[in-house]
Amino acid sequence: MVATALALTVAGCSDATAGGPGFPGSAPSLEALGRATLDAVVAGDTVRLDGFRLTRQEHDDVVWPELPASAPEVGMPVDLVWADIERRNDRALNRILPALAGRRLDFVGTSCRGPLQAFGSFHVLTDCWVTFDAPDRAGEGPVAVPRFEVQLFKDALVRDGRHKVFRYYEELPRPAGRSAVP
Repeated sequence: MVATALALTVAGCSDATAGGPGFPGSAPSLEALGRATLDAVVAGDTVRLDGFRLTRQEHDDVVWPELPASAPEVGMPVDLVWADIERRNDRALNRILPALAGRRLDFVGTSCRGPLQAFGSFHVLTDCWVTFDAPDRAGEGPVAVPRFEVQLFKDALVRDGRHKVFRYYEELPRPAGRSAVP
């Protein structure tokens, strides 16, 4: 039910709400973003993965000024925030790529289960999951082809109907429909 409400909310966002053209390299849909990032992870292609993520200029010029943390009274320096994003992104790729690169993973879908966060020129989909089947693990459990989900990215920025990743996350896949890997 939450997913349906979120889908209706996102569908109702107009280009006027989005505030201008999508960022270069952004995906035309959440599904396309999930499929493309999973494909790039499997290929171990960090250049492609970087292309789906906000650049420093996009972050600093468009996103940061609309975030509450950018308010002068908060006093949060954008350089510090960007350095933290970069550090966490690098740590995530260093964990995810060795676990998934080179595997046979069949994309199933992408969903964002958290609340929509609306800003002036963009909105953010939260608690995003990429679901895939892992045929190379068939026969390891009670299911012929195990299905997994992973938060390659937890948040997807949507601007002018186009989707981009804030940063990648270091959590490893878990069996779909479960709260943790056994």
